[in-house]
Amino acid sequence: MARNITCWNCGKVVNATVFCPQCERIQPCDMSKNPFEVLGVAPSITVDHDLLTATFFELSRLTHPDFFGAASSLEQTYSLEQSAQINDAYRRLSSFHGRVTAYLDSHDLTGALEAWKPPPALLMQVLEWNEEIDELDGKSIEGREKSLTRLRAEVSKVHEETIKAVSEYSEAADQRLLDMVGRIQYIARLKERLEQHS
Repeated sequence: MARNITCWNCGKVVNATVFCPQCERIQPCDMSKNPFEVLGVAPSITVDHDLLTATFFELSRLTHPDFFGAASSLEQTYSLEQSAQINDAYRRLSSFHGRVTAYLDSHDLTGALEAWKPPPALLMQVLEWNEEIDELDGKSIEGREKSLTRLRAEVSKVHEETIKAVSEYSEAADQRLLDMVGRIQYIARLKERLEQHS
């Protein structure tokens, strides 16, 4: 959650903005902001990418270090910090995984995701898929490719279905959302393992 800070130049409370509304000087980064707050968009799993990109370019233009060449060294430092924070926020919110984790973080659920335990059915399915991957090396080239194609299709289908369910999820951040995101993370690791067998 962003906090109120006082302008370093005029002392006015700047309410976690990039520029002071009184003296218009650039402010130090508020590192307590989540990516949604940095870009000034409402926390959501789905975002309007055109709006997100337009907001990013506008903020980037205003804080770009090139425009602070004649400013004080303090303002140049703040410009670099703000620009880096804006770039990082845009990068995170542009990716599905980054956006979902930022959304959970905005609801103080990051710790709950880290502590999440997969349900037994998911563990069994992942175990079966991992065993099939382990057995690939003992197969003929043709058998290996056939198994890889089938496994990739099965894993991708579950992964895409879960991503779609999360993207369409309209409830508040809750246990059901945590379960889906945890499932995505498990399946994503399995997909990476399958890609190593290309």
